Amino acid sequence: MKLPSINLSEDQLSRFEDAIQKEWLVTNGLGGYASGTALGINTRKYHGLLVAAFHPPGDRRVCLEKIDEEVCIRNSVYPLGANESQNGVFPQGYRFLKQFTVSPFPRYVFSVQDVEVRKTIFMPYEKNAVVAIYRIFNGGNVDARIRAFPLVNWRHFHSVTDRWRNPAEFVQRQDGRVLGIRVAMPRSAIIMAVTDRAVRAEGKWLDRVLYREDA
Repeated sequence: MKLPSINLSEDQLSRFEDAIQKEWLVTNGLGGYASGTALGINTRKYHGLLVAAFHPPGDRRVCLEKIDEEVCIRNSVYPLGANESQNGVFPQGYRFLKQFTVSPFPRYVFSVQDVEVRKTIFMPYEKNAVVAIYRIFNGGNVDARIRAFPLVNWRHFHSVTDRWRNPAEFVQRQDGRVLGIRVAMPRSAIIMAVTDRAVRAEGKWLDRVLYREDA
């Protein structure tokens, strides 16, 4: 059986107003899902890398909004992520996108100088979990590294978070390459782990996010 395939080229991705409307979604069989856009910008409050059904198939909560990355080459930093606010899109990592495919899972291909980053999103069946697989090719053999920044939330997927009105209280605990984040209400936790390199627990807010489709 041949699976359906979607392939957007660099030229198609460069047409921002058209590409931003290209959305994808994969499910886990429990009522949970991962979804986003071809440019990696969440345009709906329903978008998220891990939207889990706490009482399958209902009570869906956005646990992980997305993962933004950056590539450090020598002394220069190139952000691959992109987020929209009332003031516009910043950073504009989508400019480094060379390809976006769904065949059968969503895959982003970024290219910065001679460094190529391939990011594939996968959801295990009947598990409230998501996997981001990175493959990095350093064609120029330059001094380069990649950093990833998970944007964590814990909101019902019909609502948005206002840290001044309903601040979420996260408790982080790191154990080697595993990071646990606990939330008081509802009492639950998200576990993040990497198979290589290191994890560092930090706490920073991303404010004034605009979901253009909802707006």
